[in-house]
Amino acid sequence: MEGDRSITAWLRDLRAGDDAAAERIWQRFHLALVMKAHHRLNGSPVRHADAEDAVQEAFLSFFQRAKQGQFPQLSDRHELWSLLLAITERKALNQIRASKTKKRGSSRIQGESIFQISPNDSKGGIHHMAGKEPTPN
Repeated sequence: MEGDRSITAWLRDLRAGDDAAAERIWQRFHLALVMKAHHRLNGSPVRHADAEDAVQEAFLSFFQRAKQGQFPQLSDRHELWSLLLAITERKALNQIRASKTKKRGSSRIQGESIFQISPNDSKGGIHHMAGKEPTPN
């Protein structure tokens, strides 16, 4: 299968330090990983968790470790997908854990909806907070 051969070659090139191979791997898997990370983070009460950040962190970790030779047995797209998915899910979970620490508000960070006057307030949020400065208009 052509896809397996090209990814096998990309992995070999990546281990040799070829940045173009890293770019091809990123292009091939990035969007699917973002969708998976978004699904993993969906419904999380945490406001600081971001699917794109989790994927970027996962790729950075993978590329650094691959260049150091930490995945010598990695040989095809199925193994690569499984590994990238596992790293991404761990990065997403780490984001959730980190944002639940006391230092980050222990998951009690609220959005601007706390400024709503009533549930039927259509403007809502921060628009009701008047500043002392003149408006730009």
